[in-house]
This record gives sequence, C-alpha cells and structure tokens, in this order.
Amino acid sequence: MHNIFLSWIEEKRNELLKLGIVVEICNFCKEKCKESPDPAQRIYLDTNFYTGSICVWESGQMDVQIINASTGEQILYDYKDNLDKNIDFNIILKPYIDKIVEGSKKYKKEF
Repeated sequence: MHNIFLSWIEEKRNELLKLGIVVEICNFCKEKCKESPDPAQRIYLDTNFYTGSICVWESGQMDVQIINASTGEQILYDYKDNLDKNIDFNIILKPYIDKIVEGSKKYKKEF
C-alpha cells in the first residue's frame, strides 16, 4: 500500500506544485522501513498558509494532518484504516488537497 501511495505522489507532484503545494517525500522511510513489519511512506505538503503530512502504511492505515503554518493550530486531523489495495488516492485525498489549496487562496486574499 505504501508503495502505491509513493507512486501516486510521484505522479501527482508537478500537478500539486501548479496548485501551489510543494511536496516533500520522506526518503528516510525507504531505509528505516525495510525492517518494519508495517512499512510506511510519509510526505509533507507545504503552502504559504498551511502545512500538512500524509502517512500511508502497508497495512492500509493512513493519517492526514493539516496545520496553520503561522500559528501551529491544527486545522484537520484524520485517520483511516482498512484502505483497499485498489484505492483511488485521487478520490480519497481530494478533500485534504482541497483544504490545503483553500488555505493558500485565503492567504493570498489576506495579504
């Protein structure tokens, strides 16, 4: 599951950048997770207003966090489990991506 997520984010990275979202893929996961019974892939998403992280484990768990970059206030936290190998990350992550983009637009209007 975590490798499916990694492939998805590598494919979508430039598209997200066009929306104003900079994606950082945590490469330490590749080395650290080799020995883990439940390897994971984490990414960070940054805009001028919000920052976030998404972590997907091989077991089908996922957590998403979005925080206000200026105040540190947690805007959103969500946890899902039992994700299916046939998951469409475009669909399941759309509300979170929309929230981050919304924050970036809000920032541009305020400043």
